[in-house]
Amino acid sequence: MKRTKLLLLLLVILGVVALTAGVVGCGDDGATDTTAAVGETTSSTAAGTDSTTATTASGSDTTVAPSTGEAETIRIGLLTNKGWPLGVNFLKNMDVWKAMVNDAGGFDVGGTMYKLDFVSYDHTGDQAQAISYMNRLIFEDKVQYVFSDPSVVDPLVPLAEKNSVIYCTSFPTETLTNEANNFAFLADGMVAASGLIPNWLSTAYPGKNKMIVIYPDSDMGHIAAETGGGTVFLKALGFELTQIFVPANQTDMSSIGTKIASTNPDFVMCQATGDAVQGSVFNSAITAGYTGLFVNGGTQAIDDARAFISAEALENMIQFAADYAMDPPASAVAQAFKDEWVKQNGNFESGSLAIGEAFTPWLIAAMQKAGSVDPTALGPVIKDGLEWQAGCATLRMIGMTKQGPPTHQVMLNTSTLKVENGQGVVMEAVSLDQMIEWYYANVAALDAASGN
Repeated sequence: MKRTKLLLLLLVILGVVALTAGVVGCGDDGATDTTAAVGETTSSTAAGTDSTTATTASGSDTTVAPSTGEAETIRIGLLTNKGWPLGVNFLKNMDVWKAMVNDAGGFDVGGTMYKLDFVSYDHTGDQAQAISYMNRLIFEDKVQYVFSDPSVVDPLVPLAEKNSVIYCTSFPTETLTNEANNFAFLADGMVAASGLIPNWLSTAYPGKNKMIVIYPDSDMGHIAAETGGGTVFLKALGFELTQIFVPANQTDMSSIGTKIASTNPDFVMCQATGDAVQGSVFNSAITAGYTGLFVNGGTQAIDDARAFISAEALENMIQFAADYAMDPPASAVAQAFKDEWVKQNGNFESGSLAIGEAFTPWLIAAMQKAGSVDPTALGPVIKDGLEWQAGCATLRMIGMTKQGPPTHQVMLNTSTLKVENGQGVVMEAVSLDQMIEWYYANVAALDAASGN
């Protein structure tokens, strides 16, 4: 039973961010703004790496541009919705990793050193605009690798596949996780790690199964509510779900708080809403008289949560924790990531880091395993058990076979935390190997839960 529950966690890993899980802060606060306006391309270089110079995008046939230093430059396209908190921190994550890589002198692939540079566009969450910018990145900017936040996903996948461009994001739609894909991949497991929570809840609180789940009223929010791993596993575990969607422009959550209090569920969870919305929902529910438990669908560190959530709402809150959200961070990479984030932004908004934090080390790991920066060489090594170390966790792609929802399965280690006396206490730690073991032991049940 315990193993079965672990798998849930694992698959939700493929489910919803909360990020990932997601989770985010606003503003740039010292981060380099690499967003290009419509009709222009912006190339940026991390602080301390002014020796690296990228070529003009529109005139180049490759993303590898000669530099004036010893390293060449890999240019990566970024697509995001800057009107969405998660989209803002997606760009911050990129800048943090760029500095970490470039300040270290770059990374070696087949005896050649490479540094990173980005060209980014803000599609505002509009699918048509996202498609337009994806085409611009491919045909004008000549980039061969594209990262995106999960606000728009499905329309970008066929463009990547048709044009042999490596594309990744953090939300496992069926289009993205199609086993036939050779260039478009899920590159993050955090977005679903919230699956760990329902698994643990079903054991820790037997007989309590009524849950209200809050989602953003967006494409990603509705996909998460319909087919996301979090939803699939909550239902499979017998949770009775009431789903509420929050419009992007809604700031007053008092009506949602009133509904929560009047419904009086056992649990209230936010998925992919961002820290500020989550805090407002939880606080409004407390004000309205709710006395049940709250579940943080993101990776927010307890200390960070205090900025958004009242002490009363925070007590007994349950969440999963990434390596960088632990105190101290659970790995050297997690510590380095946290340090660079603080250096660039002045504070550590750990809850927002799930969106895209694992992308850069994922791409580097694939290039180094393939011994090539050629996109056509990367797909096979990504599918064949690629493992990489990000600040959030150790992650591994475990195969492309149709096993549970969806196909491109990314696993990672994580922990379930509960706030007790104002401090986060580890309730359950799940290793990467444990998650994978649970997954393969429960494939049939997962297939049934997802309707496969």
